[in-house]
Amino acid sequence: MIPPKLAAWSRLLVVGNYYLAATLLLIAGILKLLNPEVSELLQTLYEQKILGFDTILVVSRRLPWLEILVGGIALSGWNFRWLARIMALLYLIFTVFITYASQGYLLLPIDCGCFGTGEGTPAYLLILRNTIITLLLLFGVAPMKSDTSSLQNNI
Repeated sequence: MIPPKLAAWSRLLVVGNYYLAATLLLIAGILKLLNPEVSELLQTLYEQKILGFDTILVVSRRLPWLEILVGGIALSGWNFRWLARIMALLYLIFTVFITYASQGYLLLPIDCGCFGTGEGTPAYLLILRNTIITLLLLFGVAPMKSDTSSLQNNI
């Protein structure tokens, strides 16, 4: 049996992570629309022949809209279990691409293009951040109350 205080803190952590993940997606999408460039990450994936040129163009044009849509709906709290899975999938895909682009050089900075162009962050930090967010989205949301689809009722 989990002590009530620990259960309350863990719920708060899971809900906070959910809203953090949604907010990051929303902000990232908006910043990409305001500064529409192909990120260093996508350029690296193209140079390594992991993604083709057409795919790079589609991703750079459509991803911001997907991030805004998913982040915005997730912030509303509607159908949070499905949106947690969708956000986890997005963060997992981002993590895989960052891992491929880093080519194992995890200490070297990489500009993932998450928030427009800017200073690079060491790949291991991006991978760690995305992994923690993904795990909490996948395994933290599942045990929450199932009698409602609204996240606010689980706080």
